[in-house]
Order: sequence, then structure tokens, then C-alpha cells
Amino acid sequence: MIAAANFLSIRTIAVVPDETTGREVSTMIQRGESWLLQHIQHAAGIYGFFAAVAQATREEPGQALCWWETGAMCERRYRVGEQWYNLRPDALAEYRVGQEQVRFWLEWDRGTMNVRDLVIKCTSYAHYIASREWARDSSRLPGLFCVAPDIAQERRVQRVAQATLTATPGLVFWTTTEGLLHEQGPLAPIWLHGLPQRSQAAWPDGSLRQALPEAMQGKTARAQ
Repeated sequence: MIAAANFLSIRTIAVVPDETTGREVSTMIQRGESWLLQHIQHAAGIYGFFAAVAQATREEPGQALCWWETGAMCERRYRVGEQWYNLRPDALAEYRVGQEQVRFWLEWDRGTMNVRDLVIKCTSYAHYIASREWARDSSRLPGLFCVAPDIAQERRVQRVAQATLTATPGLVFWTTTEGLLHEQGPLAPIWLHGLPQRSQAAWPDGSLRQALPEAMQGKTARAQ
């Protein structure tokens, strides 16, 4: 919200004729307002997510949100052969669990992406991971976390991910919904493994959803 407010404060001075006198006068014009209004909910969701994680980890010894970045800072442009490609996650962050530090990408899905858009997004991750460009930044492959607006979109995201990312070795992919996030908080067992294993079973409480620290470490329930 802070970033959005700063964007809204960016104005320019234009000289235009006064309708009554015909004299030229200076007036303030908002630049980029229509674009911002279309994207402000998306930006607010991303900032709100990391604010919630940072606040929640203050009450959890041994856990911390180390840093996060969004926009051009987390985008990657890379070349394979003679072809250039782009990876544009909504955010990249690093989370500490005990002595372990784990990086992860965040996708904040407002439900505006259809199946074709989701396929393009997931394929961009699959291609980037296969290129091993990520190893330039970290020795460990980041995880991928997606927040969907509702269960229906979450299921749609999972179906596309299972069709496009299952063959991507080492990727940990988790999803949740805005409702669960707001009701229980980001550290609660609200994260559903997006690339389930055949041996995966429900946890003792009957749920496949996991808490964020365990999800960060790639832990899933296993059949006994």
C-alpha cells in the first residue's frame, strides 16, 4: 500500500488554456493513474502478504523473512543459444527456518489469468529452471508459492502446474487461497502441495495442507 500511495503521488504540471479567459494556466495531471488503478489490488496483495509474513515470524523463534523484492528487481532475462527469454515472478524472497535459508518465488493470482495464461506462466518457470540460470543467484532452487483468490482458481492453477511442471526436477510448488490466508495467517497449515507425489497421503488430521515452515523445507505427508 505504501508503494501504491507513492505512485499515486507522482504528478506532472501541464500548461493548458483556461476555458473562461483563454489564458494559459498550470494544472496538475495524474500520470499512469488508469494503469495503477488496474494493478493496485495486485500490488497491495503482494505487499500485504509479505507484511503478514514478517509480522507473524516475529512471534516464531527461529523463523524470519530475511528479504523480499518485486518488480524489475526479481525479473530475470536470460539467453539460451540465440534465443532470449524472460522470467517475471511477482516477487522473490528469502525465508529462514532454523539454520536453513530458503528462497521462493511468489505468484499473487487475482483470478485474471485463464488457462492459456497459466500455461504460459508455468512454462516460463519450467524453461528457466531447466536452463539452470537460477544457479547464478543461489545454490538451491527456489520454491514456488501461489496465492489464488478462491478454491476454483486454486484447482485450476494446480491442474495446469501438474501438466507443465511435474517433469521439472527439484521444484517445490505450493498453493493456497486468499480466504485461508486472511483467516488463518501465512504460517498456518494452509499450503497445498501443487505437485503431489503418488506416495503422498493426508496428515493425521486428514488434511493435505501444510504450514509454511514445513512447506518451505519441501516436506509433504507420506503414506505409511
